[in-house]
Amino acid sequence: MGPLSNQALVEKLFDALSVLEGFKYSKDELIEFRGMIKPEKLSAKSRLSAFQIYRSTMKGIDKDVIVPWSEIKNNPDEFSKYEKMATDKNNERGFSNEDPKLLKKQKLDERKNALKAAIIAAQQKKNTSPKLGDVMEHRQLKHDKKSEEDKSEEEDKSEEDKSEEDKSEEDKSEEDKSEEDKSEEDKSEEDKSEEDKSEEDKSEEDKDTSFDKIDENGDGIITREEFEKFTQKSDSDNEDELDNEDEEDENNIDDKPQYTGKCPNTPLSNFKQWVMNEKNIEFNSKISKSEFNFDPKKYDAECPWFEFIKLNMRTE
Repeated sequence: MGPLSNQALVEKLFDALSVLEGFKYSKDELIEFRGMIKPEKLSAKSRLSAFQIYRSTMKGIDKDVIVPWSEIKNNPDEFSKYEKMATDKNNERGFSNEDPKLLKKQKLDERKNALKAAIIAAQQKKNTSPKLGDVMEHRQLKHDKKSEEDKSEEEDKSEEDKSEEDKSEEDKSEEDKSEEDKSEEDKSEEDKSEEDKSEEDKSEEDKDTSFDKIDENGDGIITREEFEKFTQKSDSDNEDELDNEDEEDENNIDDKPQYTGKCPNTPLSNFKQWVMNEKNIEFNSKISKSEFNFDPKKYDAECPWFEFIKLNMRTE
């Protein structure tokens, strides 16, 4: 049950007074007296706020047109307008800026604002401060970058040292080669000089020997008869040597096996005869070229079967 209204309290009071023994006024008289007295206007119990002024000014306006209080509160110009209206109204109602309640409220608001500012600053600091994971990742990236730089420097240094060593070895090799070439040149000149000297000595000896052979009587004078006789003898000896060489060549030719196949100059024919020689197979036999991976395109002086028939066999 709610509290009694002012009128109900008055009715109840007048009933109790009218029945009181020795009280000379009735209830109707008391009501009449009350109507004759103008009651004093009571002062407002509390001050009006900017929000209350906002609500009172927005009464009777369509909600779709009303600007929300949250937007006005965040707009300094609009908020200061309603705050000024509230201050003027409070001054009309007898409130002073030095009112203890107002001063207490101001201090409380200042504390709240300071606390809000501290909370906002702490949140911003927390949001801007790096997280542990980010710090660890940054440190790892920094460490990896430093490791790569150190590794790159070591590789560059190693390559420089290697280049210097190679250069030093090349210089040393060139010096050694130069010394060897010089030594070989000196040795070659010495050998050549000795050979020339030996040939000269041999020539002198041959000359002396030839002179002694021609000069049969040993008188130190070669006559025409002695010279002709020596010349005839030398020609006869040369003919005998040529005959012997021809006989040796014929014997060598007879020792070579006879090639009985066709096309003695083709790579395949030479390859087959060479394989037979290597495998101790009788010449002019039949073999399969696929068995030995024969390549007909490769046929030059590096092949061991190059011109094998021409050098080792008879074709006539």
